[in-house]
Amino acid sequence: EDKPLSYYFQAERKGKVGAEYAMHINGLRETLAESKRAYDGTISWVDEQVGRLYDYLEQSDRLEETLFIVTADHGHHFGEQDIFSDNCTLYDTSVRIPLVIHHPGKASGRVEKTVQHTDLRPTIHDFHDIAQPMDTRGNVLPEESHEYGFAEAEGERMRAIRTLDWKLIKPLDTEYLTSQYWYNHEGEPELYDLKQDPEETENVADEHPDRTAQMMSLLESEMQEQRE
Repeated sequence: EDKPLSYYFQAERKGKVGAEYAMHINGLRETLAESKRAYDGTISWVDEQVGRLYDYLEQSDRLEETLFIVTADHGHHFGEQDIFSDNCTLYDTSVRIPLVIHHPGKASGRVEKTVQHTDLRPTIHDFHDIAQPMDTRGNVLPEESHEYGFAEAEGERMRAIRTLDWKLIKPLDTEYLTSQYWYNHEGEPELYDLKQDPEETENVADEHPDRTAQMMSLLESEMQEQRE
């Protein structure tokens, strides 16, 4: 559903509003669809530049000795969960991002399991035949994957753990979160069944207490490993 961007930046809304997105409020992009088309245009432009790089490496006979990686830091909400913003949530819209690797020593294909940015350093070290430092966390792609993925919001305001089928979001700084227009919860854990609800619209933590406890345990194990 297309909406005017002013819907997302109403003056009476809590938290930061129009000042952050003055270029949209001032009429450069007036609707959700216009803004998304502009965003898609930037992706198309980046895709073209990756193509130029690939063609150059191939034509200069460097492709088979070059590792290159295309990824991103976060996504952008275009109305999902009734949000227009970037880098503010831990929903898949924000944290599930592109990762494309050209590795001349590996067969092409899609990795269906969970991978993370922490896998990039080991993969780069492996390509250059450099020993992995003892404190390295992450896997060499594409041979290895993770049981789960971990994400943390800026300022440690919330954390998430994600398997292929389930996502748990644990709020931490509830005072900040409840002051933001995009946060519509009350500080409770959020559990999403990604197979049945890939858009993460229904929090089923109360309906699945055992699964919630299991995911909480995974999250705590991850944090303990990070502390060590």
